[in-house]
Amino acid sequence: MSTREAGPGLDAEIARSLFGHEVEISPVTGAPMIRFAPVREPTWPHQGLGRMPSYSSEIEAAWLVVERMRELDHSVEITDDEVVPHQSGWGVTFRGPDSEGWYDAPTPALGICGAALDALEAMAEGEEG
Repeated sequence: MSTREAGPGLDAEIARSLFGHEVEISPVTGAPMIRFAPVREPTWPHQGLGRMPSYSSEIEAAWLVVERMRELDHSVEITDDEVVPHQSGWGVTFRGPDSEGWYDAPTPALGICGAALDALEAMAEGEEG
């Protein structure tokens, strides 16, 4: 069962870890945003910042995670509890040359994010070891 929760914190972790984005908190809304352009002297509070995709809760944004993992030579397998009865919802697996991440979650978007982070952690451990 999943231990991660969908929301801005997990979205920011995906943005940093998988996409290499700099994440900042909006001075106006307090929401995490992606820094997409350096700005020396901003003339308005959000200058150079973009909306954080809801990777962990919107399937369209989560699919960007799938595409990025494929760029990193990982295949993806997504199953639901009708196919694999012991799951509690959606099971997602990313398999790469040196890492694998699997995650069981109530939604496919959360499963995709959890499995991607597990695979990235396995990749990092492999590089350290």
